[in-house]
Amino acid sequence: MNPKIIVTHPIPDKGIKMLQEKFDVELNPDTGVIPKTRLIELLQGKNIVVSLLSDAMDSELLAACPDLKLISNYAVGFNNIDLDAA
Repeated sequence: MNPKIIVTHPIPDKGIKMLQEKFDVELNPDTGVIPKTRLIELLQGKNIVVSLLSDAMDSELLAACPDLKLISNYAVGFNNIDLDAA
């Protein structure tokens, strides 16, 4: 069984295809800023997230997503990730 990954916002098709070679990929169907409660729902059972800076990965969210093992940002910077909680 491949690790489960969620991509929270659209990224180039080439990137999606590369991920699909190694992972079970789910694409978030929503657009715009994702409310924390919805983001927690999307991350349930996922091992990896590909996020944007608008996706706050804070201690509350991380505690609610015990299967999450890796956070990847499709962005410059990582201000959205609580490094201590991660």
